[in-house]
Amino acid sequence: MIAKKNPGGRAGESQAVEWVRDYLDYSEPLTTEERSEVAAVSVVVELGYRPAVQCTSCGSWLVAPKSVALHRGPVCRSKDGDA
Repeated sequence: MIAKKNPGGRAGESQAVEWVRDYLDYSEPLTTEERSEVAAVSVVVELGYRPAVQCTSCGSWLVAPKSVALHRGPVCRSKDGDA
């Protein structure tokens, strides 16, 4: 039997909202578009997947929440002083 990593109702959504707030230092209420994005990430998280994007500077795959949110890895950000 295969168990989900994050079973249950809205646990993924609250985790995704927390992820947005923690890594973007964001405390304002989420817009409709942001809530939609959080819902999409929640579904992915509930299925046990981890969001990943490619760095816009070098093309490396990024999985750290802050890097995914910024679409740039720490090395590329530090090269431009954006760390």
